[in-house]
Amino acid sequence: ISSRNLEKLIKAQQKGLIIVQASRVPESFVSNEPCLNEKYQFVAAKSLSPIKARILLALGLRKTNELRELQTYFDHY
Repeated sequence: ISSRNLEKLIKAQQKGLIIVQASRVPESFVSNEPCLNEKYQFVAAKSLSPIKARILLALGLRKTNELRELQTYFDHY
């Protein structure tokens, strides 16, 4: 993530938005291990495409808005 985009994501997060980091590259994997996700509290989409991650986030937000619980959904699915 570029520094310019990272600043915008942090501002959005400070307004209460949940940020999910996903990749458009086929067969890729976004881990929650990199310091980016831990430092800024982004949810890692793991192997889900951005479209699937968006759907899972929408379903997860119907139940909770806690980052740790949302991350468990992405870890499981």
